[in-house]
Amino acid sequence: MTDSLTVRDILQRPYFQGSTVYASEKALQRVVEWVHILEVAEVGHLLNGNELILTTGLVWQHNEEMSLSFLRQIMDRNASGLCIEIGRVINGIPDAMIRMAEQADFPLILITHEIRYIDITRDIHTWIINLQQKKIAELENLSVRFNELILSGTGLQPLLNLFHDTTSKPIVYLPLEGKPLCVPSLPLDRQQKILEQMLALNKQQDPRVSTHQIRVMGFEIGELLIWSEESLDKYDLLALDRCATAVAQEQMRTIFWEERRMYRQNQWVHDWLAGNHEEKEIKEYILSLIPTYKPGQNTVIVFEPELKTLRSPDFETALIQKNGIARTIFEQEGFFLIPALMNKQII
Repeated sequence: MTDSLTVRDILQRPYFQGSTVYASEKALQRVVEWVHILEVAEVGHLLNGNELILTTGLVWQHNEEMSLSFLRQIMDRNASGLCIEIGRVINGIPDAMIRMAEQADFPLILITHEIRYIDITRDIHTWIINLQQKKIAELENLSVRFNELILSGTGLQPLLNLFHDTTSKPIVYLPLEGKPLCVPSLPLDRQQKILEQMLALNKQQDPRVSTHQIRVMGFEIGELLIWSEESLDKYDLLALDRCATAVAQEQMRTIFWEERRMYRQNQWVHDWLAGNHEEKEIKEYILSLIPTYKPGQNTVIVFEPELKTLRSPDFETALIQKNGIARTIFEQEGFFLIPALMNKQII
């Protein structure tokens, strides 16, 4: 993953050398996505979040209440920090501003030497744009690598491995049917507990957790779940989006081959019930599917849909879904299922 620009990084630039900084370790890790100059009293509606604010203090000079209101507004809008020029308009800031910022782990930067804000904004914006271009290039490369893995036909695991290797974030594929696939792998007892915790956090819209639905042919077949000890950044979410697309394509490929297999299986069941197979052929075919099969341990079941179900416009879709559910239930109980859809019946 490409690192985001933080307050700590910005303080290394020449323009900030010799400045007075009030910032905890947590405050220094705040991400900066843009730089904005503000010289107005009401600022909340002007910010999107993650901006480093530059000001001379013009609108709140000599008014401690207004200075605290200004600081509270930009903190409420999730600004990254406040940079104040000292000497041109104001000679200092109230101690109450420092206390408020420190309590919220919000960085205050006091520039005590003459500086042009246009130079700061140009320098940092150029840096940010270069980082964004690098991230775009990395995402394009990630998409190419996902496509190469899909074409290699190696399955889901390599796709999840690539996401984890690229972002260092744990990722889990949660299919609607079947067991979760987690990278890196976890002991089963811990995996279940962690997944429950992460899903609960995701419902609370915790920024450290994100999910992405996997849809194939208009149907949801599962979802991807990622998490981090810190808030996920935009690169993580964009990488997750590309991984989700790759997983959907891989599942589509799997479904295609499964459909081909099911078609051949359907045809065999049809021929069997029509009496076109000798007993020896039947045993050989079943043994090819179930090497542990013992003669006599089989049965044929026909499910007749209700009349109202037959008339439903979604009948075929419902039939396919019920077929999948039946396969899951029987296999969980130790039965090997050879399903077929014939004449609006499940065989």
